[in-house]
Formats: sequence, C-alpha cells, structure tokens
Amino acid sequence: YFYSDSPNTTVGGQPATFLAGTFGSPANPADPTIFNTAYSLPTIINVTGHSKESSIYANGVLHLGKTEISAGVRQIRSDIDNVQEIFLGAGQIATQIGFPCSYAGFGSTYGGGYCDVPIEANPTPIQNTSLQNRKTPTVYNLSVSHHFTNNILAYGTYATSWRRGGNNISIVNGDNDPVLASLTFLPDESSASYEAGLKTTWLDRRLRLNVAAFDQRFDNFIFQANSIPYVGNNGANTQLQVSTLNLAANAVVRGIDFDGAFAITPTWSVSGGLSYADGKVDNQLIPCRDGNFDGIPDDNSPTLADFQAHNLHIAQCVSNQSVSRDPLWTANIQSEYSHSFGNIEGYLRGLATYNPENKRRNVAYVVPSYSLVNVYAGIRSPDGKWDVNLYVRNLFDTGVTTSLEPDTIPSAANAASFFGSPGYYFTSYTPPREVGITLRRAFGVR
Repeated sequence: YFYSDSPNTTVGGQPATFLAGTFGSPANPADPTIFNTAYSLPTIINVTGHSKESSIYANGVLHLGKTEISAGVRQIRSDIDNVQEIFLGAGQIATQIGFPCSYAGFGSTYGGGYCDVPIEANPTPIQNTSLQNRKTPTVYNLSVSHHFTNNILAYGTYATSWRRGGNNISIVNGDNDPVLASLTFLPDESSASYEAGLKTTWLDRRLRLNVAAFDQRFDNFIFQANSIPYVGNNGANTQLQVSTLNLAANAVVRGIDFDGAFAITPTWSVSGGLSYADGKVDNQLIPCRDGNFDGIPDDNSPTLADFQAHNLHIAQCVSNQSVSRDPLWTANIQSEYSHSFGNIEGYLRGLATYNPENKRRNVAYVVPSYSLVNVYAGIRSPDGKWDVNLYVRNLFDTGVTTSLEPDTIPSAANAASFFGSPGYYFTSYTPPREVGITLRRAFGVR
C-alpha cells in the first residue's frame, strides 16, 4: 500500500513591463546603468495545489520448472486540485501632465516636469486556470522467463503505465488563446510496452552477453520541445516569447540495448554497452516552430508581426518529430585492472563514452560526434571498508558545443525596446578537464 499527500503553494513574480523612468529620466536616452524598478509593473504568479495519491499493489510469481511467470497489478487513486492565478501588480510612470506635479499630489524624481504617476494593481487576474479531478487508473505487468540452460535465460515482458500530465506554468496567456490555454495543464500519460531479451554467460562465466529490445506506445507522451516561439500577453504588453515547452502527444518509442563483460584475467576485466532508442510523435498536431506558417516545422524565426498577420499565438504542425533531444545511440567501454599489495588493493580504471552526431538536440544546430575519457587510480580495502582514488574526468580536455538555441535569450519584460537584442544565446558545452580526489569510508554492514 502506498499513500502520499502533497500540498503546494508557489508565489513568484517577474517584470511585466518597464515604464518611462526605469532607465533614467525620459528626457534622456535610456541608461543601462540606471535601473529603478519603481517604474515597472510586475507580473505576480500564485500557484496553489493539493495532490493525494494512494495505491494498492500485488505481485505473484509462479515457478514451473525452468520457467517462471510473474504478474502484478496496481490500483491507483489520484486526486488533484491545482489553481494558477496571474495578476498585474502596481508601479509608477514618469510622465508630464501639463501642470506642476505637486498640484496633483505627485512626486518628481527626475524633475523637468516629469511626475511620478502611480499605477494601481489590477485586482482581476489576467489569467486564472484550474484543474480539479480524481483519476483511478489500473496498471499491469506480466513477465515470462525461461532458463534454457544454467547460462542462457530468455524473457519477455508486457507492462502498462500511467502518470499525471505535466504543465507549463511559465506561459502567461492574458489573451486567453485556447491553444496556449491547453498547454497550461497537459492530459495524463499512459502507455503499453513490450520487451524481450536474452541474458547469457560463457567461458565458465568469464564472459557475459545480454541483449534486449523494446517497443513502447504512448497516449499523451509528455516530452519537451525546444525553441518554440509563441505570443504571450502579461496584461501590460504583448511579446514574442521563445521557450522550451512541455507537450503531450501520442508517440512510439523503439530501441535495443546490448551490454557485455569479459574477465580477461582474475584481476583484469573489460565491459561495455551500446544503446539505441528512437522515439517519435505519431502523426500528431502539436505546437511547433513554423516560421512561414505552412504547417511544416522549420528553423525560421517568425516575428511578432508574423504571428499577428496570421492571427495566431502559436504555430501547430502535424509532426513525426523526435520526442528526445539525445542522440539515437550511445556506446561506452570500461576496463579495470587491480593488484593486491598485502592488505591493500590497488586499481586502475578507465571509462570511455562515445556520442555520435546528434541532429535532435537543437532546431538549427547539429552536435558533432565526440568522445569523453575518464580515468581513475586508487587504493582500497579488499572488504570495501575504504577507498581513495585520484580521478581525471575528460582526460583529453575535449571541448564540444553540446547545444545551441537558434534565438537570442529574450530580455526581461520589454527591455529590448530600450536597448535592442541582448545578443546572447542559450548554449552548453562539455565540461572541461577535472582533476580530483575521492575519499570514501563505509561504516556498519556493507
């Protein structure tokens, strides 16, 4: 039996718009060294939620000689009550009113006839979204395995899954666009999966070879799509946003895993693995990056005017795109040599991983293939009580740009209207070479 109760309250804010006076006197050009937040309007985000989940799970195993059958079932009851409210807060603007500021009871920070005119907060939410319901899904699993010999085992598994839908709390939808509204709380995800595999040992168990293949079909698979442009309204202004969004769509994921290990000598071993997985949206209409609005994803950069000309807040495409930003396959190999010196065991271990060219990471950038090598040298207690090792990660200091978004990082509120594009891009790199020491001491049962 499982039970959880999770109340949640989140309060946050971000600038909605910068008004005249934020970057100095309106009589002068905007000065980036002056930043007076009193002349801005904030977006205030309040999220309250309460989720409860309880489930009962049972599993049984039937032994029939060299064949084993196991089955399980879980009955879930999930209750959720989430409310998101977004308000436009208070601020002030430096403006001329045609007569002395003191006559209207206003102050004047900058002089020159510019008065500090207050703007009251809007008590009516610009966005109010809620989700309250109870779900009672049931999930199953069934597995059959058979020992052909003591060294060869084959198995097959069927299983279902369920999880609550995700959300996109960051979307500010003051225009109440129905497509953007549908992304605030996503539908629940469910799946059915099939897996078959073979586990083997050879050469008096010195060699291990395993292989498995899987096929999983999802309804409303929750995944991330990067660099999606959309039009957001925060109650003070309408802006073009570019963001990574959580989406839900029917999808199919297929793959194969291989791993093996070989004891070359009693003190020298080598192991490795290769994994391939390809998951794609199953011809679903989803939000996309579509600069010419022809229903086909591209790497163009539409403007706010382009969206407004097509009377859209976000583009949608019928898609078979990948649901993962990782490469289709990866491989690794590891080797360790150890030698005893009395009551101390010394060892040398190396790990190499290979990442092939990846076209799925970003819309307009292909990550080149690269390898990373880590090495470890140390001494340890044969019974596992302690371990000291010196490590070097990224031994050859391989430097690769592993992601690069096609759009510049958007400015807070409407800062770009004062200073233009910031000129910065979201990007990531392989970590530089790192050298360090790890000390470990175990206490009690190991």
